[in-house]
Amino acid sequence: MARSRVSCQIVMLLGLGLCGLGGWALQASSAISAEQVTTMIAGKKINVPIQDLEQFAKSGVISPAFAPLATQLGEPTLTQLRALLLKQFPMGDPAEFDRLLATPLMRPLLRSMGQVLLSPMADSPIDEADIRKAMVAAAAAPDGLTLLDVLQQFPGETVQLDVKKLITLVAELTMLTNYREAAVEAIRQESEQEVAATTMPQFTAGNLSQPGLSKVTVRSRQFTIKAYRPTAAGEADRYTMPVDFYLPQGRSSPTPLVIFSHGFGANRDAYAYLANHLASHGIAVATPEHLGSDLQYRKVFLEGDLEDLVLPGEILSRSLDITYLLDELAKDAELAGTLDLNRVGVTGNSLGATTALSVAGASFNFARLRHDCNDDRLVVSPSFLVQCIGQKAALSAMVNLGDRRVKAVLAAYPLTSSIFGPEGMAQLTVPTMLIAGSQDVMAPPVQDQIHPFLWLKMPNKYLLLMEPGTHFSTSLEANVAGFPPQIVGSGLDAGRSYLQAMSVAFFTTYLSAAPDRSPYLPYLSAAYAKSISRNPLQLHLIQSLTSAQLEQAYGTKPPSPIIPPPIATR
Repeated sequence: MARSRVSCQIVMLLGLGLCGLGGWALQASSAISAEQVTTMIAGKKINVPIQDLEQFAKSGVISPAFAPLATQLGEPTLTQLRALLLKQFPMGDPAEFDRLLATPLMRPLLRSMGQVLLSPMADSPIDEADIRKAMVAAAAAPDGLTLLDVLQQFPGETVQLDVKKLITLVAELTMLTNYREAAVEAIRQESEQEVAATTMPQFTAGNLSQPGLSKVTVRSRQFTIKAYRPTAAGEADRYTMPVDFYLPQGRSSPTPLVIFSHGFGANRDAYAYLANHLASHGIAVATPEHLGSDLQYRKVFLEGDLEDLVLPGEILSRSLDITYLLDELAKDAELAGTLDLNRVGVTGNSLGATTALSVAGASFNFARLRHDCNDDRLVVSPSFLVQCIGQKAALSAMVNLGDRRVKAVLAAYPLTSSIFGPEGMAQLTVPTMLIAGSQDVMAPPVQDQIHPFLWLKMPNKYLLLMEPGTHFSTSLEANVAGFPPQIVGSGLDAGRSYLQAMSVAFFTTYLSAAPDRSPYLPYLSAAYAKSISRNPLQLHLIQSLTSAQLEQAYGTKPPSPIIPPPIATR
């Protein structure tokens, strides 16, 4: 089974704006039909055969039946609609896709579609079961699912269209796209200002993207944890956690430790190249396996033996895995003299980056999750869907699983917008680096990394932006072989090189006894990022950004608040 299939399907089924427009949750709706579109224009009912929509999408020809609706839509809505109607999204096995749509994870998406597709008999949503059947039937197309395919598979002959809401939806999506581009431009400008404001530093530690001098030994261990956890075998009151250790050789004293948290549906070796690289530079790395969200769990789910793709408790269990691991290491005689548990860093990618932030001190904001996940917004973000699973994980409004042993955190493409919100991110006090891809459609950069960067309060914070980076810009090609090229992007070798260099600089600096005197500190600068940046993947690093800069780049107030209104957490 392709390692990337489930994540890819989550992305593909959100084609109404996600892949092309940046993946945001909106307060807008629309509806189109199976055999014909019907709508009211100036008090008159208009019917448009779906064949006319297909003709328009393929050739741009507007039929007489479609003309009144086309006039009402206007430009640029028509241009965007044409692009969406025939955009292909390969879905893989329809049976697996059906299984995915049946999970609680996807219910917000189906509910959103049910709100925007109206029955012609009454102004009421189409049944979610019909939506699911239509999407599964459309997914069987050999060239991949298209919006036209989905519409043609709906039962009945007609679905009612609210033209005003369709225009509003496209307009808001366009604004969000423009704002994302403006935010990237603001980061470019800030990076150039930071370069100009400093004397060119001396990079005396050499090329950090190259392997270090230490030989690396890899050891695999298993730890028995006496605590509740969801696993592929079901809920357990104890579990065995596999961990790989990447240990630098030839060290006369205990080495600092970095713990890597893998993303959803991956294994502990997903970023083995990074673990090896850090260890070669004298930093030990531990990579635990999160048993309720690893590759085996995903496989068992797809075979039909588990009801949920992600259990709410997994959000908390991932963080506890890391604390339990540190507890076990503190009493492990074999590793006690090898690792310095007073100098611990955490890192991870995607959901693993969210885990890393929580262990570093970001509070889970269940009050905001319940608020955001239960309004009437249209859900078009995989990040938001996954975050909303966590709303049932705890009864309290805020939960902090921060571990005081953690001294620094590097988070690549984290999911943050609602699961932490500004209240949760503000609890971080250790040095923090966020990594974003400007074209990330899984964890959209503005809402999940750029705005959250502004929510951080500590002095030592960094935002690393890869342009045009994606959610997978630091992945191994073998791990994303099943993804469409537009989702993966280009320059993965450059992205991995950037991550290797910046991880060494960041963790060597902030896991040292005197970070202000570290020879690696100059590498954590816009100047160094610019010096190693290369096509086709540009690199920008900033240490400061303000709301005013984002607003100035966009030209007006952003379409989504930079700092959302506060949510009561007591």
